[in-house]
Amino acid sequence: MSKIGPSSRELLDTLKTERDELRVKLHLASMDLDDRLHADWQSLEKRWAQLKADAHRIAGKSETLDEELEEFSDDFGTAGRELAHEILAGYARLRRALNARRKHD
Repeated sequence: MSKIGPSSRELLDTLKTERDELRVKLHLASMDLDDRLHADWQSLEKRWAQLKADAHRIAGKSETLDEELEEFSDDFGTAGRELAHEILAGYARLRRALNARRKHD
């Protein structure tokens, strides 16, 4: 049975989905990315790596991110939730910037 609560699991699943979708869009638009968008993405990737490291540390010796998330404690803390929400907000900013660029092209 998973130790992660529904709200935490949903938050992390949403975060992973948003990241995956944006990574594809950014890859497709990479030739046109300005330095600011690239820097924002790199910053968010560092935060994502920190969140994954925290999940791995808490979960133990899981082999994959999905296993880490399954074992991730529901009370991974306010700091973990805040970091996840900051990353989601950053993804939303990037998505809006990409959509705005697409409208101008």
